[in-house]
Amino acid sequence: MAEFIEWAPFGIKPEVAEMSLLVAAELMQTQFLQSQKGYLQRDLMKSPCGQYVDLIRWSSESAAHKALMLAQSNPSCLRYFDLMVKATTMKTEMNHFQVISRYPEKTSDSKFAPLQPLKSSKGINDLAASNPKPL
Repeated sequence: MAEFIEWAPFGIKPEVAEMSLLVAAELMQTQFLQSQKGYLQRDLMKSPCGQYVDLIRWSSESAAHKALMLAQSNPSCLRYFDLMVKATTMKTEMNHFQVISRYPEKTSDSKFAPLQPLKSSKGINDLAASNPKPL
């Protein structure tokens, strides 16, 4: 199974304080996401212009889609979603991406951590053969 990334951009309603968003995000995390099969990790991010993104890592596409379906009736998720400006208003939408390559994290001593290979249906030689043009 390939790891999947859920990219969910949103804004918050003008009358909503960021602290209210953070409290609701924590409740959704503890009362819903952490118990979902296939959930791996979540980052809640904010841009300088005030746009937010929930970046959630799932063990598979099916786990992400199942959680999305369950979230539509979960009280902690609905409270969180109610604080948001709808994606259609922002001309953005949630997307899912398959992780096709992961690069090592930099450690504190400026050396790179060992690379953790991803399971892929194609090996590096297959990828090179399918795109032989030099960069």
